[in-house]
Formats: sequence, structure tokens, C-alpha cells
Amino acid sequence: MYNNFDIYKDSDQTPNIAYHLIDKHANSHIKDNIALSWISNDNHKEVYSFADLSELSNKFANMMISMGVEKGDVIVLFIENLPELYVGFLGGLKTGAIVTYISNNIDINNIKKRLISLKAKIILTTPRLRNKLNEIIFELFELQHIVVVNRSNLDDGLLDIADLDYYHEMDKNSSLFDINKTFKEDISLIYYTSTENKHLPISISHENLLNYYLVSNYVIENASNEAYFSNVSPEGINFINFNICYPWINASNNVVFERLDDIGNILTIIEKEKVNILCIDESSIMNSGQTKFYQSYVNKSNNIRLFKLLLLNFSADLFLNNNNNNNYIFTDCNLGIVLAFNKSGIDIKTGYLGLKMIGQELQNSSDTNNKFGELEIDISKSLIFHSYYREDENCNMDVNIRNYSLGLKGYVDCKGNIYLQI
Repeated sequence: MYNNFDIYKDSDQTPNIAYHLIDKHANSHIKDNIALSWISNDNHKEVYSFADLSELSNKFANMMISMGVEKGDVIVLFIENLPELYVGFLGGLKTGAIVTYISNNIDINNIKKRLISLKAKIILTTPRLRNKLNEIIFELFELQHIVVVNRSNLDDGLLDIADLDYYHEMDKNSSLFDINKTFKEDISLIYYTSTENKHLPISISHENLLNYYLVSNYVIENASNEAYFSNVSPEGINFINFNICYPWINASNNVVFERLDDIGNILTIIEKEKVNILCIDESSIMNSGQTKFYQSYVNKSNNIRLFKLLLLNFSADLFLNNNNNNNYIFTDCNLGIVLAFNKSGIDIKTGYLGLKMIGQELQNSSDTNNKFGELEIDISKSLIFHSYYREDENCNMDVNIRNYSLGLKGYVDCKGNIYLQI
């Protein structure tokens, strides 16, 4: 595991998360370790090493540059959960562009609104989803290219003459690429979250993504060459940190399924793949009722670590039913701020959480001398989400949300280490 201070040292070189996730490993002795095991709907398996993903994302970055993409342009991933989704995410960030994912489950009018609002320059998609764009394509004035990932020759007839074939274009480009200069405050991706029946775009800076590095560096400890699985769907705001950042920060094998609805098949395969790190999204309606099946898999071995993503108010009661030291709890607050801890700490002190996350304001409401008091996090000052974007104006919105109390006792020491009394 990398020392937790490496992120500060390395981020002076580049805050680009693509480097920390993939290239750092690809340039080391573990370059040939498995980074991605992708399972298709018919159980076909594709395996990619860290070196593979580094080269593919470099090719994608070169492809984007050749298509006129510049720093700050928007690349849209309108694609199923395929390996190309991950290559596009990493390669897009390497160019300095802003990456966004659009779910195929939303209606065409909302897709149009987002594409126009984002001023999308490139869309990466598949033949099936490309057809959904036909009725709005002439209203996307900023759009320059549609790149189609055609994995089946049966879909050849569906491609528009103006579309670009992903594999053909990738073959034209070099596997060498120097990551474009980005700064911590530069926007890396834009995600959409729902609130009061509205879909608000949230911009996330490169520094925000480094926060995920810092948390996962403590939680997924010594996970190099271990197998990781998460059932967080691409539509979820937490997909980036739980399905991309968390497994690859410490060089785990990320086991990914094209679809997540066949729980029986998933359990069979993750057992075959010897998955020993699970992240289960209990907050999703789509995943409702699945937790017990994953729990049965976890109960088979003491060597399996289980992570749960919750949408509950933080309460000490959460600890009562989680006595297994391998079980961690995640909580996702109103603006997606992620906290992670385990019941026994990391053999340092009881309740050890890790270093204060970058840019996060921690307040001790009852004592300013770092004695145990009620620990609070001011969400409005958190850098997890950089700012809101208005769709109708070129300005930022102020976010005013009251402090969110954990309801637990804890303190922060002079070095920024966080401890909870649990």
C-alpha cells in the first residue's frame, strides 16, 4: 500500500487521478497484474492488466486530441458497462477534458437537455444507444464527433456514415501519451444528482477525486492483486469512487459485470474469481433485497471484507449489528460526501479513521482542544463537490446546507488524524 502522504507529494507532479489509478501501477513492478476482469452477459471474460489500461487510455487520449478535444471540453460517455467505459473515463481525464456519464435509462428529452447544457463535443456510445440520439442529433450544435463502440459485426448496418468506429480510430493512435497539465481546481467530471424532481449537474475537481484516493488508501489496505467487486451501477453518483477509484488505488483486480440483475450468476462468478473485497450498495432500490445473498457469500470466509454503502443518518446504532472486524460501513450524506471507518480501527487506536480529507472542514462543537466531543462535518465547505452549475446561466450557485452531525464522539489531532470513540 502506498504511504498516505504520497498523494500530496505525487499530486504536486499531477493531480490527475488517471495517473494515480493506472499509470502509477503500469510504471511499476506490478504492471502485469490484472486490473480489470470484465464479464459479459454471456459470461465471456476479458482481462486487462494495468499496462493494458494505461496503453488503451493513452490511445483514447491521443484519439480525442486528434479529434480536436482541448482542456475543458466535454466528453460524454453514453455507453453500457463495457471495458470501453473505463478506458474512456481514464483517457478523457488524461487530455484535461471534462468527462460525464449519461445513463441510458433517462428519457430522450433529458438526454438532449444535458448534452446541450454541457456543450458536449464528443460522445462515446454503442450502436443501440446511438439510435436513441437520431431524433435530437440536429439540435446538438456543439457536437463534433460520435464515436461508436461496435462490439458485434451484426451491428454494422446500424452505423451512420458520419459516425466514427472506435476500434478503427484507436488503431490509428499511439499508446504513448503525456498527461496534459491539470491543476487541482480544474474540473475533472460532471455528474447529475436528483433533488426535488430536478437533475442538477455537479462539477467535481481533480482535487475532489484525490479525496477518494485518501479514504480508500486506508480502507482497502494491502489490496494489491486481490479481487474486488462492487454492485454500484453506472447511473449512481458513487460509481466513480466505488467502481473505479477504490479498487485501483491499491491495485486490486476490479471484477466488473456487463449487467447486475442476475444475482445468482454474479455469486457463482465472484466465488470462481475468488473475490475477497465486496462493496454492496444498500441504498439503491434496484439492489433492494440483494444484500442477504452477498452476506451469505461473505459468511463463507473470514478473509472476505465487506463494505456497505448506506443512505442513513449516521448513528452509533449502525455499529451494533456489525461486529465482524472485516465489515466496514460507508455513509453517503446529502451531497455525496463519503466517510469510511471500521469498528476496530487499523491497529493504531480505537476508532481511527485516517487523515482529514483534502479541503474538508472539520468542527469540534463542544471542545476546541481536540478532546472528545461531537464531531461534525460542514458539507457546504467540502471539496468533494466543487460547485453546482446552473443550466440557464454561466455562473455558479452557492450551496448552503446546515452542518451534518455524525452523532458520535470523536476528535481530530494536530496532524489532522481523525478518531471516533466507538
